[in-house]
Amino acid sequence: MAGKHFKASGPSPSKAPVSRARRQAPTTSIPYGINSTGANPYTSSSNTNAPRPHKGKRIALIVVGVLLALIVVCGVSGFMLYSSAQRVMADAQIVMDTGSGMTERLKQGDSQGLAQDAQTIADAAGRMNDEVSSPLWTVASFMPVVGGDVRAAVELVGVLDDVSSGAIVPITNDLASADIGKLIDNGAINVNAISTLATSVSNASSVIEQACIDVEAIGPTNIPQVTELVNTAKTACSSIDTGIDAFNKIAPYLPQMLGANGQTRNYLLMAENNVELRATGGGPGSWGVLSVTDGKMSLGQFVSSGTLPNGETLPISTEEDTLFKAGTSSHFGSVSIDSFMTPDFVRAAQMSRDIWASTYGNGQQVDGVIAIDPVFLQSVLALTGGTTLPDGTQVNGDNAAQVLMHDVYWNYPVDQQDAIFSAVASSAFSQVFGDIGGADITGLLTAMQEGIEQGRVLIWFANPDEEAVAESLGASGELPTDPTIPVAGIYLNNYSYSKIDWYLDMQTQVGQPVDNSDGSRSYQITVTLSNTMTAEEEATAPQYVSGYATAKRSVGDMVFRLYLYAPAGGSISGQSISGGDLSLQDASHNGLQVSFGQLRLLPGETCTVTYTVTTSPEAAGADLALRVTPTAQNNGSNGASPVATTA
Repeated sequence: MAGKHFKASGPSPSKAPVSRARRQAPTTSIPYGINSTGANPYTSSSNTNAPRPHKGKRIALIVVGVLLALIVVCGVSGFMLYSSAQRVMADAQIVMDTGSGMTERLKQGDSQGLAQDAQTIADAAGRMNDEVSSPLWTVASFMPVVGGDVRAAVELVGVLDDVSSGAIVPITNDLASADIGKLIDNGAINVNAISTLATSVSNASSVIEQACIDVEAIGPTNIPQVTELVNTAKTACSSIDTGIDAFNKIAPYLPQMLGANGQTRNYLLMAENNVELRATGGGPGSWGVLSVTDGKMSLGQFVSSGTLPNGETLPISTEEDTLFKAGTSSHFGSVSIDSFMTPDFVRAAQMSRDIWASTYGNGQQVDGVIAIDPVFLQSVLALTGGTTLPDGTQVNGDNAAQVLMHDVYWNYPVDQQDAIFSAVASSAFSQVFGDIGGADITGLLTAMQEGIEQGRVLIWFANPDEEAVAESLGASGELPTDPTIPVAGIYLNNYSYSKIDWYLDMQTQVGQPVDNSDGSRSYQITVTLSNTMTAEEEATAPQYVSGYATAKRSVGDMVFRLYLYAPAGGSISGQSISGGDLSLQDASHNGLQVSFGQLRLLPGETCTVTYTVTTSPEAAGADLALRVTPTAQNNGSNGASPVATTA
């Protein structure tokens, strides 16, 4: 099998990490291939401790079951193999027991104990690998039916050996040698510890990369439990490998981002409200400044956008005027809540920075802009704990989106609504930044990853090098203009100036590609938008929910501008509209072809738009991605994902 060296069984002395590339395998007819899987743009660096310790025990349990059947066939040899599997399972238990306490050691800053635990795991993994490298296991790997399953288990044990000795041990030894204490201590990120960790992770990256290649190359299996384990390992490796890559990209800039050497970095934190849709997500209803000095974070008072005066009128392009302002009551370029009407978050962030400086910020030039929405906020509250409104209402990780984007507008006076939103956002992030050491860091990073994937977390840095990092992580929200990377867009702006978009259901579908002779590809895209407001809700809706636009035909009428963006160097054609009140016209934005128009939807009404997107010939057969405005409803339920899958 690929990447495996079989040797005599029995205990072995401590050994240096062995590259799996140097291990030789017995010749086998079992085919192996590399499976390429999709990758997440952000994963916790804590995943460098993979594979998770409990997987070793699962491997052993599965193999034991297989070998029980082999005993009947193989007699004495089968029994010897079974005894070997028992020794593997015993060491797997050591791995599991030791690994379970390493997270707490990391939190406590016990770097010496962490290094000792890592060595214990590496020693146990080495013994496991010695066992499964014996001739007995070689023979079992060629057995009919179950041979592939034995090979898979053997390979996974080898991966655990490689990662523990070649990555986990060196990383923990580096932390112990530096004696830098906790990564997070007294509400502050330990910048020196992060720098040490970054260097160590970078050095271990090649080991982890090779381990993931070995996992991807595991061949066919027959036993369902083994198949499930292999698939789980492949998925985990994809995330780990991607996470390491992301961490290595951001690590060189982390110290300066965190205000190293006594410098203070200020970031404008903007809470979007997806019930008043803007192309990037929602109107930024609440603003606050996050300050970081030597890793110590503090969050200033959130202010409602409604309390911000209009800033100085910023210059906008003719294209921007056509798309976001002309023929509407929009104040794009001067009013804070309208700055997010452009789907280009880089542009929106820069405008927001300037509007902040000219209004509430008293000229303060921030170092970056971070936008989050209530769906992401809910995921943070699930980790930090909730907060209580003055009337006793609990806002937590189960109901924050519902409370902030629906209940508050039905149950509280208008003059209190923005204040409640600000209070909840401030409470959530104060808990994160005020007691960050007690937070579930892995959970926070996972929530961040999912938020970036869904377009619910957007980040812009004034520093070009830092902004390049945000772009590489998929967090910049920059309007895609590279013809070799085809990205289409579907965006919405609410022009009824209402909070009615809670009732919008949005579904997108991308058809199978058709290859064209010039190297381009054509896709049929369908977007379906429905107004789910009931007659009872329409009859009782407060005006603040229904909005004030004169274009509305009834209380529950939704008024949008719908924008269909072609990929860079590509085109849009064959638009077909069914239902609703919509007409489309052509425009352009930063070199991209755009089809846009006013859409109105009465309660219970649905509009379906079907059209063809053709990529640039420069894309050379690359798959099309689709960015979509994240709506109030969770992307998992309404299908309005920033990256839609091909049907």
